[in-house]
Formats: sequence, structure tokens, C-alpha cells
Amino acid sequence: MKKSKVINLYCVDTVGGGGTEVWVRSLIKSLSDYYEVRLISGSLDPHLNQFVSHFVRIRIPARPAFLRVLLYSIISTCIPRLNAEIVHVVGAITFRKSSLNTIHFYHKENFRLRKFTIYRNKSRIKVLNRITYSYLCIIMERVIYSKFFSKRLASVSPEMCALLERDFSRTISLTHNGIDPLEIGINISQKTQPYLLFVGGDWERKGLMDVIEGIEKIKQSYPTIKLYVAGSGSRKVYVAMAQRLKVDENIIWMGRVPRNQIPYSSKSILVSASYFEVSPLIFLEAAMAGAPIVSYPVFGTLEAANDGYLRTCEPSPNGLALVVARLLSDEHEMLKLSNAGILLRETKSWQLMVKETFDLYPILT
Repeated sequence: MKKSKVINLYCVDTVGGGGTEVWVRSLIKSLSDYYEVRLISGSLDPHLNQFVSHFVRIRIPARPAFLRVLLYSIISTCIPRLNAEIVHVVGAITFRKSSLNTIHFYHKENFRLRKFTIYRNKSRIKVLNRITYSYLCIIMERVIYSKFFSKRLASVSPEMCALLERDFSRTISLTHNGIDPLEIGINISQKTQPYLLFVGGDWERKGLMDVIEGIEKIKQSYPTIKLYVAGSGSRKVYVAMAQRLKVDENIIWMGRVPRNQIPYSSKSILVSASYFEVSPLIFLEAAMAGAPIVSYPVFGTLEAANDGYLRTCEPSPNGLALVVARLLSDEHEMLKLSNAGILLRETKSWQLMVKETFDLYPILT
């Protein structure tokens, strides 16, 4: 197919295993089938080399976070060559008028739900950095997601769309998340006993402490239960907590591993204790690999529960432990959730979401 048109895409990062980065990488691959993609970003995933015709790197230090946001907003607004048809950012960091802004994270709601508890294990300097970053993002969201800067807004879960419509008094478009099934294999575990998985970075926001406390309660009925923790984070506080609760032998710290090496399977249960998520791609990854999921009832999980592969629980370690223990004792229910997740390979694959996503961008229609 002849690619006669160049599409400029502006985003913060393409490297990493977070939902936003995975979504952007999928978007770039899909765009490259029809257009020459000129990427403007702080990073380029090496796997995207074949899909990007030209890469313009914005060289800005990642830390401190608030300074990065400030510098990005100034540079992306003032330098003409960084103008882009498609803008996909977290934290609303460009003051250019946009025909569409897609929202995969909403700092205001995250800050309201978590308040200052997400900073409890940080040094004073890190606490100041994160609080400054959060407030700066909240202010910029109010400005840049306004009708003056963004003609249209879109988000990836019905619940988040409803919240944004309330906050901004405007219609929010819905575009679903999707995963390429070819990237996620269906795994039949060789393990004879079920086990638990916790996947992701930003451990405080994603509730690793609640999960570890829940393990203490689950262990009372299942003494040999194992929790595999995949993702990067500072282990010191969590290891100390696990030792204090006498569950350190039940936790396997995997560190950062490629997505295809996370041990999803029908014998695993993905546990999520996050108080704020919009529509986690990690849920789709785990479900498509056949793993049942237990999560706090946050944004996006209602839709997942309706699809039949996820069970919500009371947002507390006790609530998490209760639902997980119930699943561990019911092999038929685990299989039911696993089969429902595998069906997502047909209903929530990225290719099915491409047209829905493209239809949002006026430049692509």
C-alpha cells in the first residue's frame, strides 16, 4: 500500500510496560499500515524502528517529574516543528489546540481517591516532587481539556467518560482498549496448585501493601500459596512488611520482565488492589492468557466484570482475601472466568478496536 501521507504523532514515552505505552505502541503499528509515521516523543521503543519513518526526540530529563511536565508544555507549545496531528499524552502537557485529546489517566480523580497515602513510603524530597507534579497535572488538565484547547475528548471506559462529562460539562467519546492476541499466548500452567500474580509498577498506587496484607489472611487457609510480583519498584518497605507478617516465603519477586514472560495461566489469579485505574490493559493481557482476575471496583472494572472474566471485591485487604480464597476453593468458577477471558481474543482484540480508534481522529477520516 502506498503511504503518501505523513502523520505526526506526539506522545511522552513509548518505552515501558504501562497501559498508556502499550496503547501508543499499538496505535503506531496500526498507523504505519496506512501512513508514514513521524513520532515526536521522549523515547522510541527499539521494536518500533520499522514502523516509524522519522523520530524527533525531545531531550528532557525524566526527573524531577514536575519539571519534566513544565518543560514539555513549554517546548511542545513553542517549537513549530513539534506540531502534531495526533496528541496522546498523560498529564495534558501541550498547550496547542487539539482536535482530540485521549485520556488514559486522570490525575484529579487519582489524587482525590488516594489523597496523600500514595506518598507515605517516600523521602521528603520525593514527596514534594510527587505532590508538585500531581497539582501541576491537575491544573493543566483543567486548562487543556477545556473546550478552548480540545475540540473533543475521549476516554477508554464508560465510567470514566461519565465522570469527565460531569467534570467538564461536555460530551466525551468512548474508545475501547484492545490487545493484539498474537502478543499474548494462551497458557496452560504446568503447576498443580493455583497461585497469585501482581503485575505493574507504581506499587503504592496499585496497592501492593493491601495485596501483601491479604496474603497473610489467605495463608491461613492456603499455607503454601505463592504470590508472584512482576514489575519494578523499591522492595525494601514491602519485603520488611512481608517479613513482619510472616509471608515472605510466599512471595516471589520477579522484577521487571517482558510481557510474554509473565506467568499468566488458568491456574493464576491476577490480584489488583489499585484505588484508581481507568481501564487497565493488564486486565486484558491476563484475561486473554486465561487468568481470572480479582480487583477493587475502580473505573473500568465494571465493564470487565460484565464481560465475565473479573470478580470485584470490597476495597480492603479483607475483601480481597475473601474473594480470592473463594475462587481458590472453586475450580469450576476459576475455569469459567478463564474461558470468559480467552473469548476476549475475539471481542477485544486490537484489530477490532483500530477502526473505532481511527474514527475518533478527524485527520484519519
